[in-house]
Amino acid sequence: MSDSPINLNELGDKIQFKTEEVGITLGNFFQTGFGIFAVTVGAVCGGVGISIMAEEFQVGWLLFTSFLGVLPLGTGIYLVRESAKKARLRREEMLERKIVKSLLRQNGTTTSQQMAIQLALPLPVAEKKLEQLYGKGMLNVQVSDSGVLYYELSEAMKWDRKKIG
Repeated sequence: MSDSPINLNELGDKIQFKTEEVGITLGNFFQTGFGIFAVTVGAVCGGVGISIMAEEFQVGWLLFTSFLGVLPLGTGIYLVRESAKKARLRREEMLERKIVKSLLRQNGTTTSQQMAIQLALPLPVAEKKLEQLYGKGMLNVQVSDSGVLYYELSEAMKWDRKKIG
């Protein structure tokens, strides 16, 4: 058994983030699946239109099957692209929240190496995300005498518990 106490805040955060990740994955799965289904229907309808044209050219059938082929094909491609974009954006937002919550627990200061280890991220990803948060004004950068970059929460992000007099 471990001698360290269970931190309920961290456990709650892990459960919350895992639940969000599952939600992103399930939503992405269903939207992408429906998009692939629509692309398949569009391709089949387009193929039927071409085969009908090969037997006897009829403008009405050509327009009808082409419409039935193009509409689902376009909708399917749109759904697959939007699903991927939406999942990527939600994961980015979730990573930002993880970093900020981690910083709040560490007195508001960290290095990119510490953040990479704590959140099990590749170092380039941690560095890039911390730089993005700095660019948004959420973090400040301090350089130590030895040249190490320290990221700290900006004053606007700190939760000051002092009563305003």
